[in-house]
Amino acid sequence: MLKEMDYTARVILSFFIATVIFIVIFSLASSAVHYNLDLATKGNAHITKYIAEIGASLENFSCEEDLLYEASSKLDEVGGNIGFLETKIGKNDPRVLAQKKLYSELEFRHSQMVDNFNAGCGTNFTKIFFLYSNTDGKDESEITDTS
Repeated sequence: MLKEMDYTARVILSFFIATVIFIVIFSLASSAVHYNLDLATKGNAHITKYIAEIGASLENFSCEEDLLYEASSKLDEVGGNIGFLETKIGKNDPRVLAQKKLYSELEFRHSQMVDNFNAGCGTNFTKIFFLYSNTDGKDESEITDTS
């Protein structure tokens, strides 16, 4: 009888420990996802700030290429955030659509900056526009050929 109670206690204790471990891991993973989503969503304020900075650079234009490289870096950062959000919460989520709208504005301002450099500084930068689709599934550009 004592062996049966010992076995039952072990099973109950094992179940309890496994449940606690599962809850802790699930909570940590959930917290990490929510933290990343909050950071990406709060990025809208940063994108708006970048747009204002580029606007100020356009008004007080100088031929310092560091400004253009910094603006390009910010554009890449915003694009990465959009890709992350699309993967985690979907292409048609309002937070993703808000970032896409801001990205378009940022890309337009960046394009104006490139135009100013090409016209006023004798450079010959090429403009490349990245467009985001809201269709479900992968676009042709996202499909990798492994053959």
